[in-house]
Amino acid sequence: MTGIALIIARLMLGIPFIIWGVMKLRGGEAKLVPVLAGLGLPDATALAYLVGLCELVGGIGVVIGFPVVLFSVLLGIWCLVTGYVGHRKDVN
Repeated sequence: MTGIALIIARLMLGIPFIIWGVMKLRGGEAKLVPVLAGLGLPDATALAYLVGLCELVGGIGVVIGFPVVLFSVLLGIWCLVTGYVGHRKDVN
């Protein structure tokens, strides 16, 4: 890929995580806490803030190119885990 394509790819992948992280840290956790509690996860409030922080830091890491592979893999794992936790009842 060319340099411009990599920058565009980083922006397209990182900015949504930054936006979602900021939204969760600035009052959006109120909508997420009941969802997490409904999934049976412990301490849903702290977990909601952790989700926001992980999304924000991971998104910033991808955008600035700070070990992109590491942050991309971590965000990918994060998405897989949250997808599994959110849909595990649908599997059975």
